[in-house]
Order: sequence, then C-alpha cells, then structure tokens
Amino acid sequence: MAIQYYFRIANESIKVQMGTHASPNITITMKESDYLAMVNGELDGQMAFMTGKLEIAGDMGLALKLQNLFPSPEAGSPPLETVQQVIDSTPEAFDAEAAKGMDAVFQFNLTGGETRPSSEGVEMAGLPENIPETELPLIKDDYDLVPLLRSTS
Repeated sequence: MAIQYYFRIANESIKVQMGTHASPNITITMKESDYLAMVNGELDGQMAFMTGKLEIAGDMGLALKLQNLFPSPEAGSPPLETVQQVIDSTPEAFDAEAAKGMDAVFQFNLTGGETRPSSEGVEMAGLPENIPETELPLIKDDYDLVPLLRSTS
C-alpha cells in the first residue's frame, strides 16, 4: 500500500494534505520503513539518497533544507512508528523561523514494504570461493560489466 501526502510551506506556515499535488517543487519517493528510519534519525538522508533508498525529483536544494525545517527529535523521545504519526506531528515539528521567505510544495510518495530480491542462497556458478577484495573489478554500470562477462567465457 502506498501513502501519498504533501505539505506546502508559505508565509512561515505549513499545511499538510493527503494525496498528490498537481505541481510540487520536490517529490520524495522511498519505502515507508526507510522513511520512518530517516525521520527517527536512524537513517541519514544523504546516505539514503546515495544508496538509492531515497529518490528525489525536482528542486534538490529543498531536500537539503528539510533538516532545518524539521529539527531532529529530542533525545529520549519515543520514535514515530507510522507515517500517519509523522503526518500528524508535522505542524508541531515545523520550525517556522527556518522557513522564512520559502514558498514550496513537498510531495512524499511512500511505498509499502516491498524489498529488492535477495541473492541469499543463490549459488554463483563459475566464481572462485574466496576472492580477495583487491582483485574484484569495480563495476560502475552495465557497460563495465560487458568486457568482464566476455573475458569469462
């Protein structure tokens, strides 16, 4: 099940709505579980972006402002366990001072708990058991993989 919501920041105030906005300035897409981990300070937003757990479309600068708009929860406060709790607490967590001069719509598209296929239990035919890490080729994209595949045949 997917959850979609957005908030608009204007005149140093915030309004949260369920659904999708026709023309958001930024759209943030990620799994609900990763989103909750990020909101609770268990997952760094930049690391989530670099590892593909967080996708951003639109104004990347607005993503960088989120930490200032919503300061980290105080130490010892209970973690938010549902996206609805995050949505309900958004107005109280919002730092109006950090939003001076801002007029923007942030769209959130949160997907259910689907996960990427696991390679656990899959036998990798033709590969030696213990390859030292220094001997492994660096594969950055599909084009790097083609010569490697040709050399093994």
